[in-house]
Amino acid sequence: MLCDRYQRGKAWCDIDYIQSAYRKIAQGRPAWGNRCHTPADVVARCDYLDRLYDRLKTEGYYADPSQARQLTLPYTHFLVNIGRQGEIIRNNDGKHRILLSRILGVPLLAAKVLVRHRQWQAVRDAVRRGDAPNLVAQYRHHPDLQDLLPAAAPAQSLTSR
Repeated sequence: MLCDRYQRGKAWCDIDYIQSAYRKIAQGRPAWGNRCHTPADVVARCDYLDRLYDRLKTEGYYADPSQARQLTLPYTHFLVNIGRQGEIIRNNDGKHRILLSRILGVPLLAAKVLVRHRQWQAVRDAVRRGDAPNLVAQYRHHPDLQDLLPAAAPAQSLTSR
């Protein structure tokens, strides 16, 4: 859907997903992840995505909330969880922001960690205490440890895994 709009230049009304949303609403069913209940809701959602795309294209993606106060759209990080082995698990939010950023070629996005598995938190705690050089060596490029390690290597994006 987003590629149709922003890479192929299709009008929203010519995109299959949007046509399907209108059909669902005409049948009395919600559409677009239960966010749209009327045709006006679909139009508003499309307008929001157009504004988000334009902002990301012209202003980039800001990882600093203080910069976001200057923007016309509300600022939100998207949320991730960190699994027991450090795997990054995207929550259900931020999907459009991530996809639009990919379309625009934005290389890195900031994310907020919502939940860390207890085992991964133990790794972070050991790294913080400085009593786990083997863990530092093993995970030195992990994006969730960059705030605890010396700035020797550039941090990766939390969305990179």
